[in-house]
Amino acid sequence: MNVRCLQIETLYHLPPRMHSAEPDTGFWHDMLEIHSNTATAFQCIWSPMLRQLSILAKEVKVLPMQKFGLLTELELLVPDADEESASAISSLDLVFRHTPMLESISVVGYVAEEIFLVLPDDPLILPNLKSFRLSAETWTLVGINETLLLSLSQFLEQRASLRRLYLRLGAAPWNQISTLLPVIRRLYHLEVLGLSAGSLPMTTSDFKTLASVLTPKMSSVQLVLPWDYPDTTDVDISTLEPLRLKELPRLGFVHLYSLGRIMPIVPDDLASDLVHLHTLGYDRLLWNVEEGCLQPWSPWRVQYAIEEDFKCIDDAWLFKHI
Repeated sequence: MNVRCLQIETLYHLPPRMHSAEPDTGFWHDMLEIHSNTATAFQCIWSPMLRQLSILAKEVKVLPMQKFGLLTELELLVPDADEESASAISSLDLVFRHTPMLESISVVGYVAEEIFLVLPDDPLILPNLKSFRLSAETWTLVGINETLLLSLSQFLEQRASLRRLYLRLGAAPWNQISTLLPVIRRLYHLEVLGLSAGSLPMTTSDFKTLASVLTPKMSSVQLVLPWDYPDTTDVDISTLEPLRLKELPRLGFVHLYSLGRIMPIVPDDLASDLVHLHTLGYDRLLWNVEEGCLQPWSPWRVQYAIEEDFKCIDDAWLFKHI
C-alpha cells in the first residue's frame, strides 16, 4: 500500500499524553503505543511550523537533522535500558548543535551515563535554553562518578538564562547530588525547581543544605525526599522547617514525594503556613488551596492531568513525569 505524505502548514506540536511514570500505571506501555512509529509518522506528517516534539530517544538517529532546526521544545523518552537507547543518547551532541532555537529539553526514563558526555559546556550552543529536565529512573546511572557530575555542572554553569530545572539522577546518592547545589544557586533566573535527593538517609543538616537552593524567587518546587530513616525524626513534620519553605514569598506550588515510608506531614498545616500557596501535592495527591482550605483533585484528574488543570504552566511542567 502506498502512503502519501502530508505537509500540514499549521501543526505546531506533537504532544505526548501526560502520564505518571509509576510502574503500576501503564505509562511506558502507553508511551510505546503512541511513539513506536514516530519516525514513520514524522516523515509523513510534517509542518514547517512544528515547534514542540516528543519522541522516543532512539528515533533521533532516523529523523532528518534539518527537521530539528526550528524546534523550541524537545522531549526525549527512554523506555528501555538497552544499547540502542544508549547509542541514541550519544548522538544528542549533534542534535544540540543543530537546534539553536531550543528553549526546553527533557530527557526522561532509563537514561544512560552517556547523557553527561553530550551536554555542551559551550554557551554558544543552546543559547536560548530556559528549561532543562533530566529524569532518570531510580535504578539507572549506577556508574555515575565525579567526572560525569562535573560535566553536568559545567553544562548548568553555562545556562545563565535557565528558568526551570528538574534533576532526578537515578541511583546517585545525596553526597553526589549535593555537589551540584553551588552551581544551582548561581542560576539567578531560576524560579521553578524539581530535585530528587536520592534514596539514602538524609540528616537535618542535609535538609538545610538542600534549602540553600530554594531562593526567594522560587514560585514552584517539587522535592523527592527519602523518608524512611531515624535521622529524619527530628525534622518538624508539619512544616518541614529545615527547608524554610515559609521564607519563599512567591511560592505557589509545592509537591513533595516520599521515597520509603509515608512522609508524616499534615497537609492542612502546610497549606496554612504557606500563605501564597495555590496548589499542594503529596505523592500522587493534589489539592487546590483556597484561603488555606484544601480542595482535593479526583484520582482521575491527577492521573490524566493536562496543563489546563493547573493554575500555572510551570506547575504542570514539574508534575509531568513524577
